Amino acid sequence: MYETIEDGSDGDAKIRLLPPDNVALVTKLLRNDRQMASSYTFIGRKSRMATIFVKTYDPGDYVLKIYGKDVEDKNAKYDHVITYLIKSSKASTISSFPFFWSEWGMPGHHLYSPVQGLLCMGKYYSFRVYIADATQVLMVMGKTQNKLEKETEDDFMWVCENIQIEECNEVKIAAVYDKGAKGLLRFEVEDKKKIKLIKKTKQKGTRP
Repeated sequence: MYETIEDGSDGDAKIRLLPPDNVALVTKLLRNDRQMASSYTFIGRKSRMATIFVKTYDPGDYVLKIYGKDVEDKNAKYDHVITYLIKSSKASTISSFPFFWSEWGMPGHHLYSPVQGLLCMGKYYSFRVYIADATQVLMVMGKTQNKLEKETEDDFMWVCENIQIEECNEVKIAAVYDKGAKGLLRFEVEDKKKIKLIKKTKQKGTRP
């Protein structure tokens, strides 16, 4: 059984659910019965409400399956919760979403920026992320660690403004809780200058 939804004006679909607080969520997106990369879906759970974001790379029908697991049960496995049929009318304006670990699927986690999963080396970005109950939030960029600061003392919005992406393969967001440290998000990094240089080299080596 499917619930059918349409995508938005930006080519992305948004689905809102109200799962129990002790249930972690994961997703699976399929196109023509083939599972797509995890970077095509993303989850935000600032409060009890969970928002599932879906990226579509071209118009057509997509199948989104959502699974849940009781984190209080050590032997629990992810069970199928609901399936959506997404009818996409246009390609998404976002190239990809960040990769997220299972802890991110719990309540109290929401990403405000950057929402794209692919960052450009040398460019500046402002990281804004809501992480409840964290005592510290870190951005790991190669061998460099940057601490995100609380926007206000009474809030759980963590920010790091105008940070330049250094030479590295990925950027990670991790949080320290009372129960220990957890990896949450991973962004890939591309070097556009290197890509342009490779293209120019190929063009020079091409004979008419």
